[in-house]
Amino acid sequence: MATFTYSADNAFLTLNGFPINGLQEGSEISITMDEDVVSKQVDIDGKNVTFNKLNNNTATITFTLNDGADANALLSVQYQAFKNNVAGGVLPIFFKDGDTGTTFISGGCTIMTLPSIVKGRESSGREWVLTTGQAEVVIGSAKTAF
Repeated sequence: MATFTYSADNAFLTLNGFPINGLQEGSEISITMDEDVVSKQVDIDGKNVTFNKLNNNTATITFTLNDGADANALLSVQYQAFKNNVAGGVLPIFFKDGDTGTTFISGGCTIMTLPSIVKGRESSGREWVLTTGQAEVVIGSAKTAF
């Protein structure tokens, strides 16, 4: 039986080299591929199967930042740049999980929409949703603690 360690602060996300820090408590970084890499077709008598390799390696990235996180301003500027057709707005993104070695990299991503504006008794954070261009992903595995 193996024992592994996990530390939430052992992962980092950068947008054009700028660190995206200040995740809201209870939040997580979620990276979801947009499409399967394969579809299949079975002929009508069920004897032949064709696997179709799909080439869509794009992803959706979701995370919630604390209201005070500096990255909120950066993301807002990038959103406006893309929306207004100003130079910029599409930037490279990089994620690494230091516990497992899992990496995600895309040469381009942009913000899909601005977060909802919520004001209440306590901070609820700002949920950002990004969409990427083609990406490279390597899923690693946790190292044993001893």
